[in-house]
Amino acid sequence: MHPGKIIAEVLTSEDCCNLSVDEAAKQLKVHRATLYRLLSGKANLSLEMAIRLSKLLPVIEIETWMKLQKDYDTSTNNKCYMNLDIKPLRMVNVNSIKNIFKKHKITN
Repeated sequence: MHPGKIIAEVLTSEDCCNLSVDEAAKQLKVHRATLYRLLSGKANLSLEMAIRLSKLLPVIEIETWMKLQKDYDTSTNNKCYMNLDIKPLRMVNVNSIKNIFKKHKITN
C-alpha cells in the first residue's frame, strides 16, 4: 500500500487526527497540492515530509514513516529489478563487506 494512503487515514480519520487536507497542510507547513499528491499516491514520501510528520505526530518516528516508503518501493519495484541483467562480481570477499556494514552498524 502506498504510504500516502496510510498517512491520509492517520491525518483525516475521525478516530485519529480528524484534519481536512487543507488543515493538515497548514499544520505541516506545506502547500495543499504537495500533501494531496502524497495522499493520493502520486508522490513518494520524502525524508523532509517524514520529518514534518514526525514533528506533527511525535509518537511516530521518522524511521517508521520512511519504512512505509521503503516497503512500498520494494514491493512494487521488485519485479522490475529482477529482470536487470547484472552479473555478480567475482572474487568478492563477503566477510569484508559484512565487516564494513557491521563497523557502520548497518543491519540487513
